[in-house]
Amino acid sequence: MQRARKERFKDEVPITDGYTNQTLERDGQSHIEHVISAKELHDDDWLRLYLDVDERKDLANSDNNKTWTNASFNKSKQDQVLIKWMETPSTNDETKTNARSIIK
Repeated sequence: MQRARKERFKDEVPITDGYTNQTLERDGQSHIEHVISAKELHDDDWLRLYLDVDERKDLANSDNNKTWTNASFNKSKQDQVLIKWMETPSTNDETKTNARSIIK
């Protein structure tokens, strides 16, 4: 992911956050994030029935499962299920969910 990130920083096309649609800077605060974490794909019993280890690995690392986002979001979400993370109260403002706190 770091190699892909460095390569992407070389072109002039704006980098857009996949969750907020905001333009990101080409710096250490711009991350490529797994939408569905590798842990979630590994732990999913249904996927384990239908996909072998290599297929789950390919799914985790496919371009369709990656998006750009800011470092704060990526570190906060970690390997959590996206929808559950979005519904959780924000650590910065407990009156808002994580989803509400990232929308400016």
